[in-house]
Amino acid sequence: MLSARLSSLPMGWSKKGANGITKLRIYRKNGGKIKELLKGKCQERKEKEELGLRDIVNWEKRTSKKNRKYIDAIQAKVSPSIQERCFQHNFVGKACL
Repeated sequence: MLSARLSSLPMGWSKKGANGITKLRIYRKNGGKIKELLKGKCQERKEKEELGLRDIVNWEKRTSKKNRKYIDAIQAKVSPSIQERCFQHNFVGKACL
């Protein structure tokens, strides 16, 4: 069973892929159900994603204090006098075209 040919083409499988198929064959031969195995893998992946989101939130909390001045600079408002100058500059620029 374990020595059964994996592919009709020579060099058709990578070592990693052949190893995975061999492990699946052993698992099935020992009475394991592949559907249950896949459900477990799916659950592990979801748990990893949840952990990833927690990590992102924790990183944001840690770095937000350091980066606060940059965030404030980006979110700063432009004073009304500068807004007026920009408006006039754009208006004159369009009128001269």
